[in-house]
Amino acid sequence: MTNFVRCAVFMGVTALLFSRAGAQGITITEEDVRQQMEVGKAIINVSDTHTQSVNIGSTGETSWDFSALLTDSTTTLTSVTPSSTPYISSFPDATFAFETIMSVSGITGTAYVYLVLDTNLTNPGIMAGTSTFLGPIVYHRTHTPSDITYALPSTYGTTWTSVYTSTEVVTLNGNPISTTSNNHNASYVIDAYGPMTLPGGYVEDALRIRKYDSTSTWRAVTYVFLAKSGASVQVSAAEVSPPDTGTIPVTAVSWNGPLPTGIQAASGTPTEFVLRQNFPNPFNPTTTIQFAVPGRAHVRLQVFNTLGEEVATLLDQSVEAGEKVVEFGAADLPSGVYLYRLHVRPLDSAIGRDSKGGAGEFVQTRRMVLIR
Repeated sequence: MTNFVRCAVFMGVTALLFSRAGAQGITITEEDVRQQMEVGKAIINVSDTHTQSVNIGSTGETSWDFSALLTDSTTTLTSVTPSSTPYISSFPDATFAFETIMSVSGITGTAYVYLVLDTNLTNPGIMAGTSTFLGPIVYHRTHTPSDITYALPSTYGTTWTSVYTSTEVVTLNGNPISTTSNNHNASYVIDAYGPMTLPGGYVEDALRIRKYDSTSTWRAVTYVFLAKSGASVQVSAAEVSPPDTGTIPVTAVSWNGPLPTGIQAASGTPTEFVLRQNFPNPFNPTTTIQFAVPGRAHVRLQVFNTLGEEVATLLDQSVEAGEKVVEFGAADLPSGVYLYRLHVRPLDSAIGRDSKGGAGEFVQTRRMVLIR
């Protein structure tokens, strides 16, 4: 459950907008966090259950290559208005909430992760519920005081601590059937910065956050690699005192890529037409498709099944130069292989010329896999 919360709140947040901090990487501000939590934005968190060791780089200026990470399962979290959630009375001060489906303590149902943004970003708790033939079962997790997800502003060299009591209660028809409690003493340090490569070839500037968490019964070290676009990687060290440099054994890996909602342009102007591999892939049920155009162009982005039948038109309009990201939701489609095709007709006379000086068009198709 601790890892789930950290993925949902700490590393998987969509569309982070960071400011540069000179030679020491990037800085997260309160406004950055506020923008990343906007209602309607989504996180697709990916679990990699096969990777057993990860190169965590070094302290200070470094780099990380996570391009070989796998996609074993995905979890989607969507930002919703806190007042619209069924458990807001338990967390009346919450300024943000994420809705998802999760399984915990034998309960599989709709869950809400609550957040408070003021001087810091804190997590007061989570609640999840489902209906059974015996009646409604609800999982309550509260943090007293709220767990400090991160101090603001955060940049290379920032440190903070979070000391809180985590209480978990499961109720049936409003009556407690189990209760557990743990006192957490967590310390954080942002000890490294540099470029991070993700699956699909995405390269993002990132910070490395080293978290040490302990209770009366266990200790754990987690590394979070957080990029300015919202892309991130989290690894749980297999040892309680791992080295802070090089390759270490891990017990869990989760990650997410740059997943802004809608069509957005990345910094810089591309020099050629490119259709990139969708992320994540395989996916369930949402993925994103990224492409680049070096100048103004009319773009048509379509999805087909293996019979050649069109199942969706994601884009059919003029766009300006830049890197574009489009979200594709396949909730109504069956599992299987799908093809997505990008057809670009240049509108800018400076681009898209063929060998005879005429306006050339760009067409490219890639495959993606939907797994239920």
